[in-house]
Amino acid sequence: MVKFYRGVAGKRPGAAKGWVFHNDAGSKNATAAFYRGWLPNHNAESGFAHDYIGIDGVYNAEHYDNMAWHTASAEGNTWYLGVEKCQSQSDEKIFLQIEQKTYDHVAKWYKEKGIIPNRSNVRLHHEFVSTSCPHRSMALHGKATNAVKDYIIAELIKRIGQAKPPVVPPVNSNTKKYNIGDIVKVADSLYRDS
Repeated sequence: MVKFYRGVAGKRPGAAKGWVFHNDAGSKNATAAFYRGWLPNHNAESGFAHDYIGIDGVYNAEHYDNMAWHTASAEGNTWYLGVEKCQSQSDEKIFLQIEQKTYDHVAKWYKEKGIIPNRSNVRLHHEFVSTSCPHRSMALHGKATNAVKDYIIAELIKRIGQAKPPVVPPVNSNTKKYNIGDIVKVADSLYRDS
């Protein structure tokens, strides 16, 4: 048994691409404080996320530069951060509050990194492995993967603010105009025949 400790899953080989959203399927009392006490005695190979968010706040279990074993998938564990929405067995009102806390928390990361949430960087656990996770979010927000992802994306974007349009460099007024079908020579291209 490998006990949980920071860095147990290894250092991430590059920047994280986004977040995977989980529901802990724990009891209504499995708060962030519960996980703070439980993880040190937990077999890390059975799985753990970066953050645990309950009605009582956030427990950051792993540094974001490190991987976590939260998707049962090399891609998910290596390239995505994992967040557990705790107390998914609690009543709906409490769980919806926990979801809002989760979106408040995760949106800060997207904003800090300058990443606009989309379907490729907002992921659900069941996209990596056959599981019902995130069961409660699926039941509440559409029952279809993209419906739930779109709900999460909308919540994150609300918190980030209006997405900025991409910066388009100004066109040099000395640039020659070409028509479709013109034959041109491209300098410094990657391909010999350009």
